[in-house]
Amino acid sequence: MKNLFKLMLIVFIGSLSIGTTNAQCSASFTYQITSFPAIWTFTSTSTGGNSYFWDFGDGNTSALQNPSHSYLNNGNYWVCLTIIDSNTSCIDSICQSVIVTQAVQCSLTGSASSVDNGNGNYTFSSSITNGTAPYTYLWDFGDGNTSNLSSPSHTYTINGNYNACLVVVDNNFCTDTLCTSVVVTAAQPCNIAANFTSVDNGNGSISFTNTSTGSGLYSSWNFGDGNWGYTANPSNTYSTNGSYVVCLSVYDSLSGCSDTYCDSIQITGTTPPCSVNALFSLVDNGGGNYSFTNNSTGTGLNYYWYFGDGGTSNSTNPNHTYLVNGVYTVQLVASDPLDSNCYDYYLATINVTGASSAVACQAGFIVYADSANAGNVIVINSSTGNNLTYFWNFGDGNTSTLAYPSYTYSTPGPFLLCLTINDGAGCISTYCDSINAGGIVLKQSGFTINVQAPNATGIEESAEVISEFNAYPNPVKNNLTIELNMNEQTQVNVFVTDVLGNKVAQINNQELSMGVNTLKWNASNLSNGVYLLNIETGHSAQVKKLILNK
Repeated sequence: MKNLFKLMLIVFIGSLSIGTTNAQCSASFTYQITSFPAIWTFTSTSTGGNSYFWDFGDGNTSALQNPSHSYLNNGNYWVCLTIIDSNTSCIDSICQSVIVTQAVQCSLTGSASSVDNGNGNYTFSSSITNGTAPYTYLWDFGDGNTSNLSSPSHTYTINGNYNACLVVVDNNFCTDTLCTSVVVTAAQPCNIAANFTSVDNGNGSISFTNTSTGSGLYSSWNFGDGNWGYTANPSNTYSTNGSYVVCLSVYDSLSGCSDTYCDSIQITGTTPPCSVNALFSLVDNGGGNYSFTNNSTGTGLNYYWYFGDGGTSNSTNPNHTYLVNGVYTVQLVASDPLDSNCYDYYLATINVTGASSAVACQAGFIVYADSANAGNVIVINSSTGNNLTYFWNFGDGNTSTLAYPSYTYSTPGPFLLCLTINDGAGCISTYCDSINAGGIVLKQSGFTINVQAPNATGIEESAEVISEFNAYPNPVKNNLTIELNMNEQTQVNVFVTDVLGNKVAQINNQELSMGVNTLKWNASNLSNGVYLLNIETGHSAQVKKLILNK
C-alpha cells in the first residue's frame, strides 16, 4: 500500500508578493481546512487573472483556480500563486509561508478480484476497508485499456497473462494500488478494420468517407496538417500545397478493439501562399534602452516582439529598456492577420551592458521551431541574476529544476510553459508563454523542447560577418539565386527545410570568401509550398521563408 500523509495543522507566518508586469492584475489567496484533518482548500482572491498556476512548495502543482491539497511530510512550505490574464500582458505572483507541524498516516487497504464471463470478457470488483467514502477508481487492465468505473467489465482480444490493477483514492486523498492476475484463454479476436476514401473539392478542401468495417465504432482523424477530426465523415481544408499523410483510427469502446489506416493525399489547388519576410535592426541608446527598427516586408502585417527578458510588444518600431545586464535573444514575428499560416520570424542576440540593474533578477525566454530537428522546439533561456535556481512548469503536470532542461511532450498540446527563478536573496521572478507563441511552432504529435542559453555574439557581430543577404526570385519557380556579401572569410551553412523542420536540400556548407558570394539552387524536385531558407555562421542563424510556385 502507498501511504499518504494528511495535514493536521498549518500556521500562516507571512506572505511575499513576487512581482507584476501590469498593475491591472493582482495575485492574492486565502486557505482553510474543509475536512479536518485531511483536506485544505486554497481560494484565489486575485483580480484580473484568467489562468492560474499553484506551486504548493512540496513539488506538487495545480492549474485550478481554487485547488485542494494535502502534504506528505511536516515542514515549512512556500505556497505560490501565479496569475496570467487572457492576453498574457499581465502576470503577477504571490507566495505565503505555511508550516505543517503534525501528520496522520492513512490506513486505506483492500483487494481486487475478477470473474471470467467467457469469450475473454471479465468483470472486475474490489473490496476496500479503512477508507473514507466516496472513492475514485482507475483500473488498468494490463492490455493498454483503462476504466474509471468501480466494477467495470472488459473484453480481452488476445490470449495471455495480464496483471489488472486498480488505483483507488478515498475522500481524504488516501490511495492504494490493488492488483489481480488474469489468465485469458478464450479471447475473441478483433473484427474491425479501418479504411477511408477521399474526394478533392478544390481550393484545398477534401471530403473524407469512412469505409471502416465493424460495429459501434468511434473515429479519430489526423489530417496531417496539424488538424484533427472526430466525426465519421469529416472535411478538411488545407492552406498549403504539398503531400500530406492522413490517418484514421477507429475503436470499439466495449471490446477494446482498435485499428488504424493511413494514406497520402496530394494538395495542389490551394491559393498561393503570401510573402512575408521578418527583419529588424536596432540602436543602443545607453542605459539599457534600445530602439528597434522594423525592416520586414509584406502588406498589412501584425507584429509581435519578444525581448528575451519577459517583455513583449506589438508595436511596429518599439523601444525597450532592459533592467538587468546580460545576453538576450530578441525575436520578431511578422504575420498576415488574414491568413494564420502566413508568417515569418527573425532572431538576433544582443549583449546588454549599460542597464541600470533596477532589479536583481529577471525571468525570460523565447520559443521557436527547431529547423535542425523536425517537429522539435528551441527555448532560449535569457533569465538574468546571480546564483539563480530554476523551476520550469511544462504545463502538463511535469516540472524541472535544471537551468537548460530537455523535455518530451507525449501529445501536441498546446501547453503554457512557465519559468520561475530565485536568487536566494529575496528576488523571485516568473515568466510564462504559450509553447506555440506567434504560431511558429508546428507540431502534429508529441515533441521535444530543448532549453538553451543565448549565443554569446550579438546582432552587431552578425552584421559584421554578413553585411547583405538577398534571395530571389521569391516566389521561386525552379532556380533560386542567393547573394551573400561577406565582410570576412568564414564557414557558411546554407540549407532548406520544410515548415516542420525537415531538411529537404543542402546548398552550401563550406567557407565563403570575403565579398559577394553567389549561390544557385534548383528546386525543381520539390512540390509547390512554403519552405525555410537557413543561413548559419559561427556568429548567427537567419531564417527566411521561401515560396515555391511552379
